[in-house]
Amino acid sequence: MANPMFNIQQQVRQNQEELQDFLRDLNTWEQKIKIKDQQLAQDKEASAADNKQLPPIRNRSTKSSNKESNKLTTKQKDEKAKPTRISSYDYRSWDKFNIDEALSHVSDEEKEDITNENETANNDGNNEENAEILQQKAQFQKNRGNELFKIGKYEEAIKCYGSGIEADPWNAILYANRAMALLKLKRYSEAEKDCTSCIAIDKSYAKAYSRRGTARAALKQFNDAMNDFQEVLKIEPGNKLALNELQKIRSKLNLTNDKKSTNESQKQKISKQKKEEPLRRIPIEEIGSDEELSSSNPIPESKQDNGESIEITTNDQNNTTTELPTKTETISKVPTVPLRTKTFKVPASSFQFESDWKEICHSSQLLYEYLQIIQPKLYPRLFQESLDSEKLIKMINVFLNYYIPNNRSVIEELLSISNVKRFNIVLLFLSSDERKIINDLFKRIQESMLEASDAKYTLKDVQKLASTYNVK
Repeated sequence: MANPMFNIQQQVRQNQEELQDFLRDLNTWEQKIKIKDQQLAQDKEASAADNKQLPPIRNRSTKSSNKESNKLTTKQKDEKAKPTRISSYDYRSWDKFNIDEALSHVSDEEKEDITNENETANNDGNNEENAEILQQKAQFQKNRGNELFKIGKYEEAIKCYGSGIEADPWNAILYANRAMALLKLKRYSEAEKDCTSCIAIDKSYAKAYSRRGTARAALKQFNDAMNDFQEVLKIEPGNKLALNELQKIRSKLNLTNDKKSTNESQKQKISKQKKEEPLRRIPIEEIGSDEELSSSNPIPESKQDNGESIEITTNDQNNTTTELPTKTETISKVPTVPLRTKTFKVPASSFQFESDWKEICHSSQLLYEYLQIIQPKLYPRLFQESLDSEKLIKMINVFLNYYIPNNRSVIEELLSISNVKRFNIVLLFLSSDERKIINDLFKRIQESMLEASDAKYTLKDVQKLASTYNVK
């Protein structure tokens, strides 16, 4: 029993000690808080004493007095402005009331209101007149720029269109025309910006999409250019320029794939030909003279569109036909130019001309025979708006390879083609190789004119014609 009692006493002592420690801590905390409160109170008193010693804010009293005086003056003015109302029972004041002065005062107020209305009306009229003047200025600058563009002064035309845009910044045609002049100068990024601003004003303007597409194609932004030409087709279905440009862009994008596919198809054709008719290398011996060969065995020849001769082989083992200039050649099958099976007639309409062209466009020889029966002055009526870069270059090739070697003049034909609709647009989209063909044609024309003495046209005429074809 001694041990439990001892333990209880020991616990009681420990509890008393802990309670005393807690009370001691509580007292010390209270003392600290009291000291802090005293310090804060002293600080407040010191700050208040310092504020009393500071001078007053500048002009505070004067400002307040001025405000009060202003309030009073405004009240007095209002009281003066308001006419004093006379009570109905104040007969003496009614006797003193001057009716003429009251009527003059009312008339003066009405006059002031009328003058204010007239001033606002004049301001509105002046604004309308200024707007009409600015529109007339923009129209004048647009017409002037169009005239300069036709002459070929593109820089001056751009300045005129710019001044027109400053006068009327919401005219979409001015932006589109300036973009066309910028395209002529090959400033494609600026042309793209003008086209986008034009589209922002008028989203149904097909020419703006078309010109922006050409600018983006020149900047090699082919996907954006395709989107622009597709927008043109949405607005104007069947637009030939947009269709042609889309084909060109798709051909550029799929050029590598097309090359691979063509190579594979060519390999397959060659392999089939080898299986069906194996090629043989045949040595050719010269026997007798050229006259004997030509008299005994006439040599068939065929010409490609570019005028180069091509050898023709037969499947017989005994009979072989070859070209004269070569000694040993590899014999292969080449398709010959189809001979004309019908007599051509002068087309009576553009539809008949288009159908005839589709039939014979594969052969330069047939085109040469067909163009001989058509007078050059009929070209604008027959082509109308169907002229494109492919047709133009095929005709140039015919002139270069058939007309010039046969000493035939092509100046009338070229002049008539330059009068066809869309001629300038087609020139704009020609490639560098196609431009070289046109340059070669004009070189041959100048050489033939130097040789001929009785030419109908002079060298100056040819140079002017060359400038219309952008030949340098």
